[in-house]
Amino acid sequence: MGQVRNETCEFIDRELKALFPGDYEIECRQDTYTQDYIIWISAHESVQPFRITREEFLEDDWRDNIRQAVSEIGNS
Repeated sequence: MGQVRNETCEFIDRELKALFPGDYEIECRQDTYTQDYIIWISAHESVQPFRITREEFLEDDWRDNIRQAVSEIGNS
């Protein structure tokens, strides 16, 4: 069990960096056990992990969920 980086992770990174230019450091890894994507977002000297489930990604529901989560970080 662990996390790997692949082409989908690179795609997710690019998408999120376009949504949040310059304000956050973003890195994606895929969990080898669940196949979910773990997003590490650094902002305001803290690092927050977020999970995008495989189903969320395939159904293209993940951007709004991450946008909501990041807005909560910004309000902290």
